[in-house]
Amino acid sequence: MQARAIKDIPPDGYCGSTPPFADVLPGQWSCKWIKRLFELEITAGIGGGLFGPGNNITRAEMAVFLTRAFLV
Repeated sequence: MQARAIKDIPPDGYCGSTPPFADVLPGQWSCKWIKRLFELEITAGIGGGLFGPGNNITRAEMAVFLTRAFLV
């Protein structure tokens, strides 16, 4: 993930009991990464308070992630 590329690895338990999106569970393996990407404003989710962790992403969406990650 982009957060790892900028040497910002969130610790286990980083999500606590407050996930960044309604469809990301606190115990989900990716929650800490998604929460950190949200905090860094690399992602804003898919709208409606959702992230869509099981969704595929397009090349255009990945380009936005990468651009925002390197601007942080």
